[in-house]
Amino acid sequence: MNLPAWVALRRGLFVPASSRAAPDVRDIGRDHWQTTTFRWFTAYAAIFSLAFMALLGVIEYSVTRAMMRETDSGLRWQLRYFDSRSDASLAGAIDARLRRPDRRDNFYGLFAPDGRWLAGDIRAMPTGLALGHYGQSHEHTRGQTFALDPGSVRSSLRAMGEIRPDGARLVVARTLSDVRHVHDELMRALIGGGLLCLTGSLCAGLVLSMRQIRRVAQIKRATRRIANGDLAMRLPVAGRDELDMLAHLVNRMLDEVERLMGEVKSACDGIAHDLRTPLTRLRLRLSHAADAMEQRGEAVLAGVLVGARGEADAVLGRFSALLRISEIGAIDRRRGFASVALADLVHELCELYAPLAEEKAIDMHASVAPVEPIHADRALLFEALSNLL
Repeated sequence: MNLPAWVALRRGLFVPASSRAAPDVRDIGRDHWQTTTFRWFTAYAAIFSLAFMALLGVIEYSVTRAMMRETDSGLRWQLRYFDSRSDASLAGAIDARLRRPDRRDNFYGLFAPDGRWLAGDIRAMPTGLALGHYGQSHEHTRGQTFALDPGSVRSSLRAMGEIRPDGARLVVARTLSDVRHVHDELMRALIGGGLLCLTGSLCAGLVLSMRQIRRVAQIKRATRRIANGDLAMRLPVAGRDELDMLAHLVNRMLDEVERLMGEVKSACDGIAHDLRTPLTRLRLRLSHAADAMEQRGEAVLAGVLVGARGEADAVLGRFSALLRISEIGAIDRRRGFASVALADLVHELCELYAPLAEEKAIDMHASVAPVEPIHADRALLFEALSNLL
């Protein structure tokens, strides 16, 4: 007979999970956002998106720096060009440059030593502009960025300047519209690409987690059937990932459990069948002996033999119950199940054991609360409660 869980635990025996307190697993797999697959994929997506945005940031910085260097190189060539002009012809050379149709985005300014404007479309001397000296190679001169308004539109310009031999200040500048355009395009690509990668990765992670959830749900349904006694059921195997490796291990364990359960069932069935035959013969002999004693008028001895025959019937009932246990474990038989009134069963047990309790000087009382009838095997419940009592 199966022992109560607390008795089995005290004796160090195995107790099924259904007999111990366990968390409710009915909600497993309902929340796709808390699966390990989704969490790892989200972490990977975040890392990948940050790395992608960092890469675009480096590209943006490199491209804009390269364009700035190209702009500075053009400004240095213009300073070298104006160095080839005399101070008297410098204003005319600037005006000629401004009238050329291919001047593009270049701007110029010539200022007196006191800051007064002399020529060019830059009307005010940029504040803080570092000025070189006439005749230098300007190889290491770097431009500076200012917000100036040559003409009617205020724009961002890259500027260089030098002090002429007569003390005048020459300023050459070039617009950064191309650099700003490339910078803005790269920033849009950085932000949009990062968000697109993150969103796509999250969607892919959700899809993969839903696939894993479906597999977990299949495994859960299989384990429920196994827990209900269907030892022939096996966990589904779909590929070669971690879940499949675990399913293979569990299936091998179930194969071994089913084999051992089959051996135990065969042994129990063999013992029960082997003992039922001599017990049946013993009952028949006790019945014949009781009839013979009653015919001879020895009623007392006949009563004893009838009681012994009743004990033999009880033992035979126990063996029948043992056979039904193996059948119930294999979900092959439910014929012994019926509506059982637990209160009547307890009162019957107390009446059965009352003489034994009185013989041992034990006061036994039964206090039974009203309980709804249950669907169970009455003989097996009788055996279980008898063991406890």
